[in-house]
Amino acid sequence: MQRIYRWLGLLMIIGIATACRPVGTAQVQDPKITLARVEVVAYYAWPTPIPTPTPPPAGTPTPTPAPPPPAPDLPLGLAYIFKIENPNDMTVTLDQLKFTAQLEAKKEGQSAYFAVHAPLVDEDMSIPPRTTNELRVTFFLSSRIVTTNLAVTSGHKLKEMGLTPGAVVEAWWKGIGDYAFGIRATEGTATFRTPAGERVVTFEGEFHK
Repeated sequence: MQRIYRWLGLLMIIGIATACRPVGTAQVQDPKITLARVEVVAYYAWPTPIPTPTPPPAGTPTPTPAPPPPAPDLPLGLAYIFKIENPNDMTVTLDQLKFTAQLEAKKEGQSAYFAVHAPLVDEDMSIPPRTTNELRVTFFLSSRIVTTNLAVTSGHKLKEMGLTPGAVVEAWWKGIGDYAFGIRATEGTATFRTPAGERVVTFEGEFHK
Protein backbone atom coordinates (compact mmCIF):
# COMPACT_ATOMS: atom_id res chain seq x y z
CA MET A 1 0.00 0.00 0.00
CA GLN A 2 2.83 2.36 0.82
CA ARG A 3 4.33 1.64 -2.59
CA ILE A 4 1.04 2.62 -4.26
CA TYR A 5 0.96 5.88 -2.29
CA ARG A 6 4.51 6.61 -3.32
CA TRP A 7 3.62 6.06 -7.00
CA LEU A 8 0.53 8.27 -6.71
CA GLY A 9 2.59 10.99 -5.05
CA LEU A 10 5.20 10.77 -7.80
CA LEU A 11 2.53 11.05 -10.50
CA MET A 12 1.05 14.11 -8.79
CA ILE A 13 4.45 15.81 -8.65
CA ILE A 14 5.05 15.08 -12.34
CA GLY A 15 1.60 16.44 -13.21
CA ILE A 16 2.11 19.64 -11.25
CA ALA A 17 5.57 20.16 -12.76
CA THR A 18 4.19 19.64 -16.26
CA ALA A 19 1.34 22.09 -15.68
CA CYS A 20 3.69 24.76 -14.30
CA ARG A 21 6.33 24.36 -17.01
CA PRO A 22 6.79 27.56 -19.11
CA VAL A 23 5.23 27.52 -22.54
CA GLY A 24 7.74 26.38 -25.11
CA THR A 25 9.01 28.90 -27.65
CA ALA A 26 7.77 26.72 -30.50
CA GLN A 27 4.21 27.05 -29.18
CA VAL A 28 4.18 30.85 -29.50
CA GLN A 29 3.41 32.27 -32.93
CA ASP A 30 4.78 35.63 -34.00
CA PRO A 31 2.22 38.46 -33.93
CA LYS A 32 1.43 39.92 -37.34
CA ILE A 33 1.81 43.66 -38.04
CA THR A 34 0.01 45.25 -41.02
CA LEU A 35 -0.04 48.87 -42.19
CA ALA A 36 -3.78 49.50 -42.45
CA ARG A 37 -3.79 53.14 -43.59
CA VAL A 38 -2.11 56.54 -43.33
CA GLU A 39 -3.97 59.70 -42.29
CA VAL A 40 -3.11 63.39 -42.53
CA VAL A 41 -3.55 64.84 -39.03
CA ALA A 42 -2.20 68.36 -39.67
CA TYR A 43 -1.60 70.23 -42.92
CA TYR A 44 -0.52 73.72 -43.93
CA ALA A 45 -1.00 74.67 -47.58
CA TRP A 46 2.04 75.35 -49.71
CA PRO A 47 2.31 79.12 -50.31
CA THR A 48 1.25 80.62 -53.63
CA PRO A 49 4.24 81.70 -55.77
CA ILE A 50 5.07 85.41 -55.70
CA PRO A 51 4.05 86.96 -59.06
CA THR A 52 6.83 88.22 -61.32
CA PRO A 53 6.91 92.04 -61.15
CA THR A 54 6.22 94.08 -64.29
CA PRO A 55 9.49 95.31 -65.84
CA PRO A 56 10.02 99.08 -65.59
CA PRO A 57 9.67 101.25 -68.75
CA ALA A 58 12.67 101.54 -71.05
CA GLY A 59 15.28 103.96 -69.77
CA THR A 60 14.28 103.60 -66.14
CA PRO A 61 17.18 102.64 -63.85
CA THR A 62 16.96 99.00 -62.83
CA PRO A 63 16.31 98.78 -59.07
CA THR A 64 18.38 96.48 -56.92
CA PRO A 65 16.51 93.17 -56.81
CA ALA A 66 15.19 92.07 -53.46
CA PRO A 67 16.70 88.88 -52.04
CA PRO A 68 14.60 85.79 -52.72
CA PRO A 69 12.36 84.73 -49.84
CA PRO A 70 13.62 81.78 -47.78
CA ALA A 71 12.16 78.36 -48.42
CA PRO A 72 8.96 77.88 -46.43
CA ASP A 73 9.07 75.80 -43.27
CA LEU A 74 5.68 74.14 -43.10
CA PRO A 75 4.69 71.27 -40.79
CA LEU A 76 2.95 68.14 -42.01
CA GLY A 77 1.46 65.68 -39.52
CA LEU A 78 0.99 62.06 -40.52
CA ALA A 79 -0.44 59.09 -38.63
CA TYR A 80 0.48 55.52 -39.55
CA ILE A 81 -2.21 53.12 -38.33
CA PHE A 82 -1.10 49.53 -37.81
CA LYS A 83 -3.13 46.40 -37.10
CA ILE A 84 -1.34 44.10 -34.64
CA GLU A 85 -2.79 40.58 -34.60
CA ASN A 86 -2.08 38.13 -31.78
CA PRO A 87 -2.75 34.60 -33.10
CA ASN A 88 -1.91 32.93 -29.77
CA ASP A 89 -4.01 31.61 -26.91
CA MET A 90 -2.12 33.79 -24.44
CA THR A 91 -1.67 37.54 -24.03
CA VAL A 92 1.43 39.13 -25.58
CA THR A 93 2.72 42.63 -24.86
CA LEU A 94 4.20 45.02 -27.40
CA ASP A 95 7.33 46.47 -25.81
CA GLN A 96 8.77 48.58 -28.65
CA LEU A 97 8.02 49.31 -32.31
CA LYS A 98 10.09 51.26 -34.83
CA PHE A 99 10.15 51.71 -38.60
CA THR A 100 11.28 54.03 -41.38
CA ALA A 101 8.62 56.22 -43.02
CA GLN A 102 9.15 56.66 -46.76
CA LEU A 103 7.40 58.77 -49.42
CA GLU A 104 7.43 58.21 -53.18
CA ALA A 105 8.90 60.68 -55.69
CA LYS A 106 7.85 60.35 -59.34
CA LYS A 107 8.83 61.89 -62.65
CA GLU A 108 8.27 60.71 -66.24
CA GLY A 109 7.76 57.07 -65.43
CA GLN A 110 10.51 56.99 -62.80
CA SER A 111 9.71 56.26 -59.18
CA ALA A 112 11.73 55.96 -55.99
CA TYR A 113 11.03 56.04 -52.26
CA PHE A 114 12.91 58.29 -49.85
CA ALA A 115 13.10 58.14 -46.05
CA VAL A 116 11.60 61.13 -44.22
CA HIS A 117 11.38 59.96 -40.61
CA ALA A 118 12.17 57.04 -38.26
CA PRO A 119 9.39 56.85 -35.62
CA LEU A 120 9.93 54.92 -32.38
CA VAL A 121 7.16 53.78 -30.02
CA ASP A 122 8.10 52.69 -26.49
CA GLU A 123 4.70 52.50 -24.79
CA ASP A 124 3.55 49.02 -23.73
CA MET A 125 0.44 47.55 -25.32
CA SER A 126 -1.08 44.25 -24.16
CA ILE A 127 -2.86 42.25 -26.86
CA PRO A 128 -5.33 39.62 -25.59
CA PRO A 129 -5.47 36.11 -27.10
CA ARG A 130 -6.84 35.86 -30.64
CA THR A 131 -7.29 39.64 -30.81
CA THR A 132 -6.21 42.40 -33.21
CA ASN A 133 -5.29 45.77 -31.71
CA GLU A 134 -4.88 49.07 -33.54
CA LEU A 135 -1.78 51.20 -33.00
CA ARG A 136 -1.61 54.82 -34.21
CA VAL A 137 1.87 56.30 -34.66
CA THR A 138 1.72 60.09 -35.22
CA PHE A 139 4.66 62.28 -36.16
CA PHE A 140 5.32 65.70 -37.73
CA LEU A 141 7.59 66.62 -40.63
CA SER A 142 9.21 69.98 -41.31
CA SER A 143 9.39 70.93 -45.00
CA ARG A 144 12.70 72.71 -44.48
CA ILE A 145 14.32 69.85 -42.56
CA VAL A 146 13.07 67.24 -45.04
CA THR A 147 14.45 69.32 -47.95
CA THR A 148 17.85 69.57 -46.26
CA ASN A 149 17.96 65.87 -45.42
CA LEU A 150 17.06 64.91 -48.99
CA ALA A 151 19.83 67.12 -50.35
CA VAL A 152 22.37 65.49 -48.04
CA THR A 153 21.29 61.85 -48.25
CA SER A 154 19.69 61.52 -51.69
CA GLY A 155 20.87 64.47 -53.79
CA HIS A 156 22.65 62.28 -56.35
CA LYS A 157 19.65 59.97 -56.80
CA LEU A 158 17.29 62.91 -57.23
CA LYS A 159 19.60 64.49 -59.79
CA GLU A 160 19.56 61.25 -61.81
CA MET A 161 15.77 61.46 -61.85
CA GLY A 162 15.83 65.11 -62.93
CA LEU A 163 14.43 66.28 -59.60
CA THR A 164 15.53 68.65 -56.86
CA PRO A 165 14.89 68.24 -53.11
CA GLY A 166 12.76 71.41 -53.05
CA ALA A 167 10.59 70.26 -55.94
CA VAL A 168 10.04 66.84 -54.35
CA VAL A 169 9.03 68.29 -50.98
CA GLU A 170 6.68 70.77 -52.68
CA ALA A 171 5.03 67.90 -54.58
CA TRP A 172 4.61 65.93 -51.34
CA TRP A 173 3.06 68.83 -49.43
CA LYS A 174 0.74 69.70 -52.33
CA GLY A 175 -0.23 66.10 -53.13
CA ILE A 176 -0.67 64.60 -49.66
CA GLY A 177 -4.34 65.59 -49.49
CA ASP A 178 -5.11 63.35 -52.49
CA TYR A 179 -2.47 60.75 -51.58
CA ALA A 180 -0.96 61.32 -55.00
CA PHE A 181 2.06 59.15 -54.22
CA GLY A 182 2.90 55.95 -52.39
CA ILE A 183 3.64 55.82 -48.66
CA ARG A 184 5.64 53.04 -47.04
CA ALA A 185 6.75 51.69 -43.68
CA THR A 186 10.05 49.83 -44.13
CA GLU A 187 12.74 48.29 -41.91
CA GLY A 188 10.10 47.76 -39.24
CA THR A 189 10.86 45.79 -36.07
CA ALA A 190 8.64 45.16 -33.05
CA THR A 191 9.62 43.55 -29.76
CA PHE A 192 7.02 41.53 -27.84
CA ARG A 193 7.07 40.03 -24.36
CA THR A 194 5.43 36.59 -24.24
CA PRO A 195 5.17 33.75 -21.70
CA ALA A 196 7.93 32.05 -23.69
CA GLY A 197 10.25 35.05 -23.62
CA GLU A 198 10.98 37.97 -25.90
CA ARG A 199 10.08 37.81 -29.59
CA VAL A 200 11.25 40.21 -32.30
CA VAL A 201 9.03 40.56 -35.38
CA THR A 202 9.92 42.35 -38.61
CA PHE A 203 7.37 44.02 -40.87
CA GLU A 204 6.86 46.29 -43.89
CA GLY A 205 3.81 47.90 -45.41
CA GLU A 206 2.67 50.17 -48.23
CA PHE A 207 -0.35 52.45 -48.48
CA HIS A 208 -2.08 53.78 -51.60
CA LYS A 209 -5.43 55.51 -51.54
